[in-house]
Amino acid sequence: MALAIPDMWQDLNLNIVAPKTILDRQVEYLQSKGKGIISPEVTTVTGTEDFVIYRLDLIAIQLGGQRYRILVATHRTEYYPVQIEADCFRPKTKSSAVKNLVSGFMDREYTESLTWPPENDWRVIARSQDDFMDKLKTILRSAEVRSVIDSVIARTNELQLTSNGKTNTEHTSNGS
Repeated sequence: MALAIPDMWQDLNLNIVAPKTILDRQVEYLQSKGKGIISPEVTTVTGTEDFVIYRLDLIAIQLGGQRYRILVATHRTEYYPVQIEADCFRPKTKSSAVKNLVSGFMDREYTESLTWPPENDWRVIARSQDDFMDKLKTILRSAEVRSVIDSVIARTNELQLTSNGKTNTEHTSNGS
């Protein structure tokens, strides 16, 4: 009797793309919604050894180009796993206020090769494309990101009203 040897391979998903491709698509979506008020940008940095770092920032165009860091995603030459750093995953403590401005937001980008991905860290790990997209959706729909977007829109609208010589009361009473 012949020994039946089973196929031990997992099914293959042939629709896998790089994390940067997913981030770039999200940039396109927000650019079409942002209407010149807010614009996203992904920058790529090649880290030490074989690390690649992506930074997703929101830019307040009409507020002097102020930048708000939304996330930092890091992976090695292999696209997955991806380590993700975002305010919605950051531990909240009374003594440390969350900083959204780029100048003080991300305290360090992890690119040490001793253990990858690091397991004893607050930053989350996406182990697959689906996992990355789920975590990205959580970030982009988080209260922290919504607060930044709403604040930029409100400040931009206030600036436009002020520069047009109108106040909120005048704007509302005119029905425009």
